[in-house]
Amino acid sequence: MYKNSLLPKPEYVPKISTECLIEYGDFYVIRWAEGEYNDLVDELGFARSTVFITTIPPDQKIIELPGLSVNLLCKESDEESTSYRAIGRAIPEWDRVEYVESGELESLYEKKDGHINFFIRISDIHQTEFDLRIVKQPDTIKNLKGREFIEKNEFDKEGKEISVIYTKGGGIFQFVHTPNLINYWHFELHCIIGDKTVKRSTKSKTDRSSLELALVNKFTWNTSAIRPEGLKILDPETCYKKAV
Repeated sequence: MYKNSLLPKPEYVPKISTECLIEYGDFYVIRWAEGEYNDLVDELGFARSTVFITTIPPDQKIIELPGLSVNLLCKESDEESTSYRAIGRAIPEWDRVEYVESGELESLYEKKDGHINFFIRISDIHQTEFDLRIVKQPDTIKNLKGREFIEKNEFDKEGKEISVIYTKGGGIFQFVHTPNLINYWHFELHCIIGDKTVKRSTKSKTDRSSLELALVNKFTWNTSAIRPEGLKILDPETCYKKAV
């Protein structure tokens, strides 16, 4: 039977403000992964980068940070929430009008155990910057608009020497509430570079190499398979319930 506490309710607000959660208390989101423990978790308990990388034949690596699906960890959405997975078609976002009928619900999910939960403290990632890696072009320095950077000579895949710019900051991570019909507590990670939200399917070399850099240098170090010591499961009612 599906976990009723995961479903949206008429008394819930359309979107939870991530800033409200941070002001309310110390909140985490959780992300599941399946596989051998040592393949997913390093010696210190942090996620390996392979948790967030999909390889498409023959050898294209997709960094899964843009749109990364996570659950808010709270009273109504505990660690068991990651056992309930949507199947089949993409589940529509909750529009405050449509609700799933109990008879339809059983065809929309499956319950699976045996996975690893990873914990990410929201305040460690939300609205924080990550550095960019940019292959230098004639107008690159001008477009940085005074942002601090370093320049290095490297070799590309063909063995050609290139000049690469590493900026201090320039990208921003955001956790955004994206409730759907069977999981009100669903959030996504947005990755913003410049004035655009990066898509997972981006073809931009700057986007892809910057996300790979952020994954290795920042995101994995804030993603742990070890349950945080002293973790308190809070109920942020003022953030998700409508004011009476």
